[in-house]
Amino acid sequence: HFQFVHRNEVYLYLENNNLGLHYDKALNYGLEALKLCEDMNNAQMALRCNKNLSMVYLAEYKYKDALEHAYRALSISETLEKDIMKAERYLQIRRCIEGNNQHIEAFRNYLNAKKLAEKKDNKVTLINSYSQLSSFFKNNKMYEKANFYKLKEVDLIKNIEPVDSLSLNWAMYDLQVIMVNCQILQMPIAMV
Repeated sequence: HFQFVHRNEVYLYLENNNLGLHYDKALNYGLEALKLCEDMNNAQMALRCNKNLSMVYLAEYKYKDALEHAYRALSISETLEKDIMKAERYLQIRRCIEGNNQHIEAFRNYLNAKKLAEKKDNKVTLINSYSQLSSFFKNNKMYEKANFYKLKEVDLIKNIEPVDSLSLNWAMYDLQVIMVNCQILQMPIAMV
């Protein structure tokens, strides 16, 4: 009983705290939780622990360690045959890889995530994929593609009931940033 209660506290701690401020504590809790999950052969929670540990390492810019746990989470999601979790892991792997300036490999992971989200028609993961693809293109100064994916994201957000107005406002803000960058470069761009 103690292990179960303690394990739940560890998960809640990792998922609800500012990892940058409490790195050592989050890392220790995460590694302890992962060990408990592996000892109990709980693949679902081991996936979650590896995902969280990857986030902890990313918060400290430790891309190699973050990537290791992201790949472990991807492997578990493949074993569990959870395509949406797999898509989310591709997006997480992308963050680790892009942090090491491996943009082509990061782009491949974006596309893998988008493909799985489209296959499962999972709008939340698809919105996340479009958002991250738009950011990728914006950061690489490919504003037409950034605009294309941001418009797809905005369209999906608008078509989910009830509309998430906060997400919509942030997406519209990002769209304006893209348009301003295009105006600075005097590029024509499609509007909403």
